[in-house]
Amino acid sequence: MAVLYDSTIIYTGVERLYARANTRIATYTLLGVGTGLSIGYVMAGLLGEVATGRMPYEGLCTLLLGGMGFSIGRERAFALRLRAQTALCQLKIEENTRAAAVVSTS
Repeated sequence: MAVLYDSTIIYTGVERLYARANTRIATYTLLGVGTGLSIGYVMAGLLGEVATGRMPYEGLCTLLLGGMGFSIGRERAFALRLRAQTALCQLKIEENTRAAAVVSTS
């Protein structure tokens, strides 16, 4: 079975990488916020502040872990975009090389 080159597969892969990169930041931020809320609530419960209604730890943990999640998500999204750009660069090199090879053989 011969496998033929198909550049549309690479373009589809690049589109999927960009789609994953766009959701990565939001996903990690939401995970960080959820984890921060949970940890803050547990800390407030352990310190007896749930009954009084004062829970500064919940807000602090939410901001801290939400910010960390955002930062991690942004870095992972960058890595995905870099992979997509590398694939596009290689695709363009192949297209330009193929065009030059056709011209030189004519």
